[in-house]
Formats: sequence, structure tokens, C-alpha cells
Amino acid sequence: MAEELKLNNPDELEDWLKDKPAAWSQIIAFRSALRVLPALGDLTNPPQVGPKLNRDKNLIIVAFRSNLLSSALHTHQADRIISAAADDAADATYRAVNSAVGNVAGAMQAAAGAVTAAGCAAAASAAAHDDDVEVARNCATQTVGSATYAAADAAYEDNDDYKDDDGVRRLWLSISLDALWLELHKEFPSPKRSALLARQPLWHGNAPKRLQAKWHHLANSELATRHRFECWIRWYEALSPFDATTTPRDAFGEALTRRIATQSNVWWKRPAEEINTDIARWLAEEQTVPSPPPTDDLSIQLTEALDALPGQQPAPYQFDWRDGRMVVLPPDALPEDGGLAQDFLDETREKAGGLFERLERTNTDPDIRRKIGKLLDVLTERVTDLRPALVKSRSLSITALADAHNTPQDERELSAGVLADLIDLDLTAKELCASLPDLARQDIERLVDAMASVEDAETARSGLDAIRRGAEEAELLGPDARAALAGLSEDAAEPAVPALKKRRVALLMATVRNLLLKALRVPGMAVKATAGALWRFMKDSGKEFRGLLVKGTAYSLLVAAGTAPLYFVATQTEAISVVARYAEGFKDIEQILKLAGRLRTPPE
Repeated sequence: MAEELKLNNPDELEDWLKDKPAAWSQIIAFRSALRVLPALGDLTNPPQVGPKLNRDKNLIIVAFRSNLLSSALHTHQADRIISAAADDAADATYRAVNSAVGNVAGAMQAAAGAVTAAGCAAAASAAAHDDDVEVARNCATQTVGSATYAAADAAYEDNDDYKDDDGVRRLWLSISLDALWLELHKEFPSPKRSALLARQPLWHGNAPKRLQAKWHHLANSELATRHRFECWIRWYEALSPFDATTTPRDAFGEALTRRIATQSNVWWKRPAEEINTDIARWLAEEQTVPSPPPTDDLSIQLTEALDALPGQQPAPYQFDWRDGRMVVLPPDALPEDGGLAQDFLDETREKAGGLFERLERTNTDPDIRRKIGKLLDVLTERVTDLRPALVKSRSLSITALADAHNTPQDERELSAGVLADLIDLDLTAKELCASLPDLARQDIERLVDAMASVEDAETARSGLDAIRRGAEEAELLGPDARAALAGLSEDAAEPAVPALKKRRVALLMATVRNLLLKALRVPGMAVKATAGALWRFMKDSGKEFRGLLVKGTAYSLLVAAGTAPLYFVATQTEAISVVARYAEGFKDIEQILKLAGRLRTPPE
């Protein structure tokens, strides 16, 4: 009986597929590869550098490419060009895994299994397009074998949170249910049956916790942010929901999927950040501003807007959830030995520390010593712990001091020795800054350019500071996140020349946006539940208790329910609108709140 179908290993699947069409092998392989793709998260923990970083970026790119080609071949109008591209993707995947396998050990082998599964699934898709039943079946069997290997990873075996999280059993239960679904829906022809299965939830129940944790590591990693993998993260999360109620969808759409899929091998061999920059630009080109939707469609618009929110962007700080509080993610990885950067860091620390102590024994303007002290605060012992954006921001203050006092009329305010030391510190700090990566340069410069004057910067700063205080009052911030935001806010509030003032506000702006993006992604809460909570909070926005809720027992209920971060975002509607005048990145958040406020009934 079909209702009793249960598959437990690749051999049993191969036997079951022997009299089945190639399209069935294709869809089983594709969905199996998608399920274990989160194992790529192992490549980002701990952060990789140098040749290992290049290897891991390559593995991630080829895995996404192969899965995209598999998706294109059964979801959209496929042709021989895409079929050939799928073959190319499979070959590239095998080469990448073979070149890395000797250097991949321990938990990293699960990631290699996920990459191999993606390549085998692409090969199965190409074979199915050519109606080669035997090759498609063999590739599907190899796919589930690699997927099983990835799901069997024991990286968390000593963690009580995962002791009952049997990834292999859950994987094969889902594969068996896919096979059963294909057998039961005989009213549809074989190819259409496979396409319809692609629209069904990927997992029976929720995805295994440890696979969700691995994906969380990847989506929030420095590697993903630095090399612009946000577009792929959005694509995967839309196509592969972790719950059993959300319908999979293609976030790229047919036209963009085809455009990416048919790029040449030369295009795909470029650095990951260049590939991802192209895709992000193409995605932005396709997203036009829609006309106001009919009232009946607001619910769909709200859930889609939440679903389309990007990941955190390059900024001085990024955030994660831990024990109900936001904490600061580790800084972007630099080489362990630091190279020249470590040498310049050591020299800058020595010169800044010496001048700081020397000024304590003089009658020099205390503001000079205070600003040198603020630079020292961000000069960590190891270059791997530095936050480049903060170092550069604090160094600009030293440059401004040196320029202000290195004039004939001002030389008498500082002794010749102190002035020489200040100029020397400025030059060394500049060398340090030049040796550090400028991950957020373009994004920060766009924010700076959007503020036409110091007055604009002050207006934006007032809105940003209101959001920061709101997060503190809502008790969402852990000690390190509170200190990080307070430091940026203090820097932005200081009097400074216009260029420096706007840059400091821009740094605060980029960081606060990351805070809001993280608040809108409550751990374990589906998009529909998020939309419902926002609707409820926006509906009550005019009630008197709103401003007092944080202090009362009602807020404790929100904390217990996990919706306190969404309440916090809803309370910041006015401040978010102020900042959105100058920052495009705040407008998508503003639009979400507007949609939630316009809904008359809960989102469905």
C-alpha cells in the first residue's frame, strides 16, 4: 500500500525509483539537497581567513548555483541552455569539493556533504530534462546519500538542546512523504506532479533544530555580510521555509532566475562578492515601486514585505539574539597574525597611550586627552578584534586635532613636543586605518551624501537616539549591545566639522538599522505570526496605555510570548519615519509599519 511507504536509505530509494519517471528522481534529489543546504553554516564558524576563506566562499557559491539550476529546471520554462548550465554547475561543484576535501575535517565534512548533494541534484535535473531515467535515478541516489551524510553531522551531539534532534530520521521521513505524495496524486501527469510537489512544505513538521542553527550561523556571519550573500539568503529562506505551514516561493522570479542561471562559467569563477553584487543589482532593477494595493491585498503585501527584508548590512556592529537579549556579533575576521595591520596597531596603541599619560601631567585642553582616550578605547590588543569603522571614526578626531593645532597662531597652545607627538599619532593612525578593510564604505558614503547639511544630520541623529533609548527601555539590549550603541550615539552627538559629523551619524544609522532588522526577525516566529503581532500593536498605537506598557505587567506578557521586539519596533514608528527621510534602508521598515497600521483585520 502506498500509505505504508517508508524509505530509510539510498538503496531503498533507488529500488523505489526503478520504475519511476526521471522527473520523480529530479524532484526528490532537489528537495533533499535543499533540506541540508544549511549545513554550509559550518563553514562560517569559526570565521575563516586567507586560502580557507576563498575555499569556503567558493563552496558556498557553487552550492547555491547548483540549487538554483535545479530549481530553474523544474519550476520554470527550461530549455537545453539551462540544462547544459546545470551540467556545468554540477561539474564545478564536484571540482570544488574534490579540491577542498583533503583540507576539510570534522564538522566541516557536513558542509561538504551539502555541497555534494547540491551538485548531484543539479546533475539529476539535467538528466531528467534529457529524459535519461537511469542517470537521473543514480544522481538522485547519490544526492540523498550526501544529504544523509550532511544531516548525520554530530557537531552538536554534546548539546542538550539537540539531543532529540535526529536529523537523519527527519530527513528520511520527509523524503518518504515526498515519495508518497507523488504516488498518491495520480490525477496529475508525472511532470506536473513534480512541479506541484515543489510547492509543498519542505519538512514534515519543522526543520531539525541543528540545521536551523547552522543556517542561522551562515545568514548572520561576517562572511555572508562581507561578501554580499544576502540575496542568496533571501532566496533560500523563501524557497525552503523551516516550518510546515509556509508555502515555498521563488524570491528571484523566472526572469532573474534565468538570467543568473545562464551566466557563463567565466562569470561564475569570479570572486563571490562580485557575483553577488551583480545579482543584488539585477534584483533591485526588477523591483519596481508598486501602486497602492487594494485593501483586500494589504495582508499579503505585509507578509511579503516582511519576507523580503534583507539581512544585516555592513556596519560597525551587527546583532544576534541570546537569552532574549540582543548581543553584538564578533567583528569581521582579519588574518590571525594581522600582518602589517597588527604592526600599525601596536605602534598606534603605544603612541596613543604615551601621549594620553603625558597630557595628564600638563595643563593642555582636556578635550584633546579625552579624544585620545576614546581612540584608545577601540584599539584592541589583537587586530582580529578591531572594528574598522570605529577605529576610522575615532582616528578622524585625531586628524582634526592635529590640523587645528598645527598652525602658526595655534602652535603656542601646545608645546612643541606635545604637538609633534600628536602629529606622529595622527600619521600612524592613518597607516593603521589604511591597512584595515573598509567593508561598509559605499553604504556609509551613500548615507553621508543623503544628509545635505549638519542640520539634516542632527535631525536624523535625534530619531536614531530615540530608537536607541526605546530599545534600552524595552530591555532588549544585552550589556555589550547597549554599550556599543551608546558609544556610537555619544560620538554622533559630539560637535565636529560637517563631514565628520555626518559620517558619525551615518555609522549610527547603519547600526540602528541592523538593530531594527534583527528585532523584526524574532527567533522561532514565522512571518505570518510576525505580521499578526505588528498589526495588533499598530492597531493599539493610539491607546493611552501604550507609553506605560513597558513598565507594567502587560509588557512581561509580551516578553514571555516573544513579541516584545515587535512591540518595540511598533513604538518607534515616528522616529523611523524621521530617519527614513535620509536613509533608503529605513523606508522598507517604515512601509511595513504603514501596511500593518492600515490593516483593519488581522493578516491571514
